Amino acid sequence: MSWDSIITAHPAEHDTMLPVFGNLPEQLLGGSYYLNGPGMLGEHGVRLHPFDGHGLLRKLVFTKEGVQFKNRFIQTESYKKEKKSGKVCYRGIGGLPYNNHFKNWWAGATKNPANTCILPWQGKILCSYEGGWPHLVDPESLETYGLENFSNTLVKGLNFLAHTRYDARKKELFGVSFKPGKNSTFYIHGYAEDGSSILQQEHTQFGMTIIHDFMITDHFVIIMENPVIPEIPVLVKSLFGIEPVMKALKQQDRPARLMLFPRTGGSPRVIEMDASYLAFHHGSAREVVNEKGEPESIEFFSCIFDRYIDFGREFGYQGNDKPYADQFSSDQPPQLLRKVSVNLETEQCNVETVTDWAIDFPMIHPDGDGRGATHIYGAAASPKGTFNPFDTFCRIDLNTGESEHWKSDCGYLGEGYFIPNGATEESGFIVVMAYRPDGTELLVLQAENLSAGPIARASLPETFPYGFHGYFHPANQM
Repeated sequence: MSWDSIITAHPAEHDTMLPVFGNLPEQLLGGSYYLNGPGMLGEHGVRLHPFDGHGLLRKLVFTKEGVQFKNRFIQTESYKKEKKSGKVCYRGIGGLPYNNHFKNWWAGATKNPANTCILPWQGKILCSYEGGWPHLVDPESLETYGLENFSNTLVKGLNFLAHTRYDARKKELFGVSFKPGKNSTFYIHGYAEDGSSILQQEHTQFGMTIIHDFMITDHFVIIMENPVIPEIPVLVKSLFGIEPVMKALKQQDRPARLMLFPRTGGSPRVIEMDASYLAFHHGSAREVVNEKGEPESIEFFSCIFDRYIDFGREFGYQGNDKPYADQFSSDQPPQLLRKVSVNLETEQCNVETVTDWAIDFPMIHPDGDGRGATHIYGAAASPKGTFNPFDTFCRIDLNTGESEHWKSDCGYLGEGYFIPNGATEESGFIVVMAYRPDGTELLVLQAENLSAGPIARASLPETFPYGFHGYFHPANQM
């Protein structure tokens, strides 16, 4: 199965009803599933790194008649410029578009393609990317309104992490900006349901890092800082378009650090872990409190690498003039789902592997952010422990480590989204996209019985490129 033809697919824009095969659960009716991800990765005669593709927004509304499907490219400045010029106009963070150093030097240094995450906010949806502020999009028409700066609380010129965290009980949204360097600066942002600011905190500490995700608990915003160090000659080359900037980073031989920012404000507690870990997607976090309600310890579950990943190889990227590989790097150890326990009194960390499935795209109950979880759902590759396109979907019991899985016969799998339907975190439905060179399907699985496979499916009008992160919004809750 050609992974290259999947990830470089370039579909037209559609607004159509998709027939459903199987039994569509009533609990999904009226709900909308939004999915963001990079598109135009194979246009203009070059292969772009997946981090550099333009955001392609997909919306699927579940109805009694079928699934209403609409897709549209997010109208960022970079998308409009490249669409008009008919060529790649920007360098990428993960790869360079040209083999000609002069052409790369003349290309714009950065772009914000809004291609990674999506979430509802203030009656609209936010489409986010690591290298800039989120874009505001209309949830019905998918029209792009422009950048969101959260009432001028974001720092001009600094990025805003693609991932955010939402406390469903308190109805509070959190985001992080950071400026990497010899001394890295972190900015923690918190907002109430009405959009007002409840937390703006800045902290600078020695050490280079890169981060993509973070966590919350009742008392803290938690950053797991990934220890990296730049190779100065390669970094200098990146400034002139000779090398991509991500190629300048390598793992530093020092312990990873946890930063615990109080949600009430104030400087963070900084706790060293026991080794040099890297994590880019986190699952759940929770506190263990004493009789006074004060946190005594913290535990969280994350997809953790032991060794720095060569960004791009996790998607089969081989450069601007080669097709994406069907088999990813065999010498790159995959991420493993691990439980991290932190004793706040002794500041000791214990790290243990939960399952031998190499899980990524961890998903929990949508109300579980900050309160922990009993189950994590995620995508993995078979056989266990391999580092290839995901062909398996798993449910992991975090208390026992037991798992149930379904190996796809419908194509490679993207991130799944758990839609609860009952009192337990095993009761509900999973929506997930399956990708093949000859088409893309939306699948619905029953969370309690993953191994049985899809209970409903709908084929998209044509082949779509691989998506990153999505969000399901129940009926009448936008």
